[in-house]
Amino acid sequence: MKLRYGLVLLLSVAFIGGCQSTSTDPATMFPTASEAQLFKNGQNAMLDGKYDQSVQYFETLEARYPFGQYTEQAHLDMIYSYYKNDDTSSALAAADEYIHLYPREKNVDYAYYMRGMMEYDQNHGSIERYFGVDFAERDLASLRQAFSDFNRLIHYFPNSQYASDARQRMIHIRNILARHELSIAHYYVDHKAYVAAANRANDIVKHYQGSTSVPDALNVMVKSYRALNLDAQAEGALKVLKTNYK
Repeated sequence: MKLRYGLVLLLSVAFIGGCQSTSTDPATMFPTASEAQLFKNGQNAMLDGKYDQSVQYFETLEARYPFGQYTEQAHLDMIYSYYKNDDTSSALAAADEYIHLYPREKNVDYAYYMRGMMEYDQNHGSIERYFGVDFAERDLASLRQAFSDFNRLIHYFPNSQYASDARQRMIHIRNILARHELSIAHYYVDHKAYVAAANRANDIVKHYQGSTSVPDALNVMVKSYRALNLDAQAEGALKVLKTNYK
């Protein structure tokens, strides 16, 4: 069973997490199992949703057979198993290691995609969907990193099967980042810091074109410029708003 089977689940379900992988020395586990048996058992456990077990099998295989027939595929499956087992730090480390060890292999696009997914889920995913949390109000470092990871995937592998999903997630991330900037602009307006508000809103218009926050940013520019008696700039922003957002 190849990795692609598990990706059907991956593309439709996102989780966030923080568990830890086994602390047992992988090299000493399953002492009588062959490489093929470890690989088969690991994939069976993964398909059964027993991700803590699949991790143990794949870690043992990689420790005992670092250059084996199944090692590369096991490493990919291990990334997925860590991810599904809510062990984000280990999954990120495994993705980085795969990219380092197999930079030219055909499945390296998956490692980039998974890296983006894990960063994406750290500040996003199920919490926002189920509880309505606006992540534009939170620390966005992980989302910025996810955007970078997805961007690298698209840059290096524009025809990857994961590229389309990565593009959609990048659009969503851009909207969140723009909303974050807009919330700061509104804060400046509320505190009558109109120069700072106008500059922040102008940055949104320049750097987040096409985002859902651009019309509001233009409104902030109009209000701020008028408060500063900069009538020409206010009229210019208002013209752009009316022309493009009727």
